[in-house]
Amino acid sequence: MKKNTIKSKELIEQALRETGYSTSDVYDDKMLSHLAEDVGLEMGLSLWDSKRADVNHLIVIGGATATGKSDLAIEVAKEIGAEIVNADSMQLYIGMDIGTAKLKNVDRRNIPHHLIDVMKPSEDATVSWYQESARKIIDELIKVKSVVVVGGTGLYIKAILDDLNFPDTDLEIRSRLQTESEAFGSKALHDRLEKLDPAAAAAIPMQNLRRVIRALEVIELTGKPFTANLPKEGSSRY
Repeated sequence: MKKNTIKSKELIEQALRETGYSTSDVYDDKMLSHLAEDVGLEMGLSLWDSKRADVNHLIVIGGATATGKSDLAIEVAKEIGAEIVNADSMQLYIGMDIGTAKLKNVDRRNIPHHLIDVMKPSEDATVSWYQESARKIIDELIKVKSVVVVGGTGLYIKAILDDLNFPDTDLEIRSRLQTESEAFGSKALHDRLEKLDPAAAAAIPMQNLRRVIRALEVIELTGKPFTANLPKEGSSRY
């Protein structure tokens, strides 16, 4: 990769994101330099405000499998005394080691890792469960130290950071709506959604019957528009 001299913290973070890393915060200019070197960038300016050195941070590293996220997370955690929270849906499961880039205990360099090997393959990990579990861990840890979240499951990361709500499901309602779609067609259900929640109907194509049914299910369960459960701009939890 061609090296670039970076002149601001924002440009460094932008450059890191463009190379596959996603950081919601960066601890100090020494770590920025490490991150930059990891992706072939060159630091051009000292940027960090030393007054923030005693503040605990939540750092998020995301990207595709086998791109070095876990190794980078360990280096970051080691540098700032943080613990790591897994955001990879497959690494939750005991025994799912092949193809998931799950680090062995010996490779974790004595840094505590959370939400790894916590479920049996026969168990179902919902996003709602993950959101509750991860936020509970992060909220406790961040009182005393920084936290690094690392993983490739984008929805898990969004579930931590954004104001995402996950309404319950109701198989009876869903089955009834499915029967209605078979009897009256998908257009009839989409027309109903358009009356109840025009914004949702505009975003969900009539052909995507599964999402149309889910939106109607949520409306019936909550008594609110489906879009009321989606994150709003500026609603980040951390």
